Amino acid sequence: GAEWWTLALDTVNENKKNNGDDDADSEEEDDEVGMHFDADYGLEAQLPNFMLHPRIATVTYLSNVGVPTLILNKRSPAPVDVEKKSLNGSIEKGWLSCPMVGKHICFDGRFLHGAPGTFF
Repeated sequence: GAEWWTLALDTVNENKKNNGDDDADSEEEDDEVGMHFDADYGLEAQLPNFMLHPRIATVTYLSNVGVPTLILNKRSPAPVDVEKKSLNGSIEKGWLSCPMVGKHICFDGRFLHGAPGTFF
């Protein structure tokens, strides 16, 4: 199976920000995608603490604007890790992908990722 979703970001906020509009900063959070694991969350609702992840997660950019995608080498906790202790500790590797028209990236579907606008 496959799942896909789209995210449309408002470039009007970028134009306001570049023109010195103070309201653009307060709306910046709207351009982010919080850190998350890709998973079948409907299945997790049926089987608590069980997350089925895609083998490969992908991101395809359709524009040159937006927040970069941050991918961290931190895997989703295994079902036996009920207390999610595997999320503790350091993250030793990460990747940052900036938007560019037609760019397509792939990574392990169990990795923590997102586009945290607060940091960029």
